[in-house]
Amino acid sequence: MKKLKIGIIDLAISGPVHTMWARVMHANLSSVMPQVVATWCEQEGHDVKIICYTGFEDLSKELPQDVDLVFICSFTHAALLAYVNSISDLQKPILHETMEANFMYNLSLIDFARMTQRSLASFKRDFIEIYHTSPGKWLAQKKLEYAMLLLNTSKKNGNSFKV
Repeated sequence: MKKLKIGIIDLAISGPVHTMWARVMHANLSSVMPQVVATWCEQEGHDVKIICYTGFEDLSKELPQDVDLVFICSFTHAALLAYVNSISDLQKPILHETMEANFMYNLSLIDFARMTQRSLASFKRDFIEIYHTSPGKWLAQKKLEYAMLLLNTSKKNGNSFKV
């Protein structure tokens, strides 16, 4: 394949804004996807020039004249929201690990939902998706199994345990 000269323009803003905040912060609006595309193109052996437009760059001077292909990417609030949502999903504690580690404690479903950083409705929905049963039924079954384990492995009588 022919080695191409590729330009990537990341439009972080639609035009110049002359506030100090804008000068400092607009470069932070740079998207990840243009960087991914640039890396991919470079790995394929192409020459790449990436420009993050923050309102002050002269694109006609920044972009090489003999460019073969130009990718234009723009910042949107939807893109930012999608990025934040993807990060927040990665940061949530893993539901099944939280449940397995804490089922034996006398916690409410709201407590479990908070521990897994979910609303009660999201907790129940995610729980059913993983365990294919309701959280209440699962907790009752796990507590019974735990009680049986304690009874079978301990020399104490059944009245000594509180589950």
